[in-house]
Amino acid sequence: LSDSVAYSAIIEKLSKVGQSWAEKKGEYLLRRMWKQYDKGFVQAKPTKFVYASLINLFAKSRYPEVSRKAIDLLNEQLQRYDETKDHGIRPNTIGFNAALSSFAKAARKDDVQKAEQLLEKMEDLYNKGFTDVKPDAFSLTNIISCWANSNVDGAAERAEEILQHMQSMYENGDESMRPTTVAFGAVLNAWAKAGNAERAQAIVDHMEQLQDTEGNEEMVTNTVIYNTLINSWAKSDSPDKVERAESILKTMLESYAKGRKESKPSRITYNSVLAAYQRSSLDDAYMKANDILIGMEASTDASVHPDVVTYSTFLNIIAKWDNPDKIDVAEQVLHRMKKKHKPNNFAYDAVLRACANTNNQDNQTKRKAL
Repeated sequence: LSDSVAYSAIIEKLSKVGQSWAEKKGEYLLRRMWKQYDKGFVQAKPTKFVYASLINLFAKSRYPEVSRKAIDLLNEQLQRYDETKDHGIRPNTIGFNAALSSFAKAARKDDVQKAEQLLEKMEDLYNKGFTDVKPDAFSLTNIISCWANSNVDGAAERAEEILQHMQSMYENGDESMRPTTVAFGAVLNAWAKAGNAERAQAIVDHMEQLQDTEGNEEMVTNTVIYNTLINSWAKSDSPDKVERAESILKTMLESYAKGRKESKPSRITYNSVLAAYQRSSLDDAYMKANDILIGMEASTDASVHPDVVTYSTFLNIIAKWDNPDKIDVAEQVLHRMKKKHKPNNFAYDAVLRACANTNNQDNQTKRKAL
């Protein structure tokens, strides 16, 4: 026979396996504990820590239907507590947060309501004096992520509202509510998903302000944050999308030059700027994009070398370029691409459009390109 400490250690190790059988094994152990307890072996009684480990095990699953089992386990734990009033089994913040994280990964329309209800349950228990069930920044960040991943109308607005509430509590002295990059990033993703680049920009501006004035080590405008913002501008209908994308890239380069490695531009960064050029109507879009491509090709950093997306995007820029020689240029770029990558359908389609849209009336040149 094993006691709850031994079972908890085993379940904790199962959570690190990353295999589907681990969830079944973990639940089997929980049922075995209750059976032993019902037979009189009181040391086998499941505790809040056992449930927290098992809930975390299910919440980590990459399959939404499996991860939602975490909610069932939390509800089971709550029911057992309501029946026995045994504080040893009452869910704590760790267990609630693990369950909330299962909502954050793949939110359905009804998930946001369930997640909010779970948060209300935490707040209710905390207000009744159970201090180990206090919602914290991780709790609210999971709720924010749930809204950000949902397709519910007003999701971005609600996500930002929760973030503002979190920051307000932190400013009023609640250290456990210190906003993090993850929380801001989730709201940023929500606005980017909603197609509102202006609000996305406001979120990053606020992050930079907090980072500079408060020295918050948990607040970092990193490469992922900047890439999301550039991509948001690139996909927008804003007439100054290119200027915005270029400005953000400049900020990243300057910050990286000052020693902030977390703001180093990546291949995705440059590809997103190229996407802004592609979707613009600027006369010099080709020249600007060409400078970026040449820089990527010449870089000693292999992590920013052009990939299939880079070349395909650049070929699409050439297709829109008002130049009689663009067929030759597209052919040259396609040849450079073939040296390191297998062109995809988007690349060939761009070359064909360059041929179709050229002002060069030389049919022999067109046939050669095709």
